[in-house]
Amino acid sequence: AAPAAPAAATSAEGEPPPLDEAAIHKLRARWQEFLKVIQERCGHEAPAALRTVRDIAIGEQGVAFAFGNNGFSRDMIAKPETLKIVASTLSEFLGRKVLLECQTGDKAILTQAQGAGVSGGQGDGPDALVEYAVNELGAQLVETSE
Repeated sequence: AAPAAPAAATSAEGEPPPLDEAAIHKLRARWQEFLKVIQERCGHEAPAALRTVRDIAIGEQGVAFAFGNNGFSRDMIAKPETLKIVASTLSEFLGRKVLLECQTGDKAILTQAQGAGVSGGQGDGPDALVEYAVNELGAQLVETSE
């Protein structure tokens, strides 16, 4: 395994590195093609489950899919044999080996085990992934006060 990036890469103590926006754009642009390949490799149920994904986070070594409150779809993709195929297909589409984590909730969060963190996405103007989720996946924005 490659050594982890130095901790100095983060801008402040405990603050995670930014998401890989280029990889998010690449996957977004090829999402339908990705689903077609998953269908060929896994059958009809897996792409149907992936269509329920609410948010995607991509970091240096990991990808997280958030399935909202749809535990059924999350569990379907998280099955070891399906997860392996989906993760290897993601690796092909992104051009590098990645680990895939399936989560419930509306926000995908990369764990430290994946070598990256989550970006809050505040202050950078419109978030392309959020726009994609709303326009292509039918997600709804909910304002929260934290």
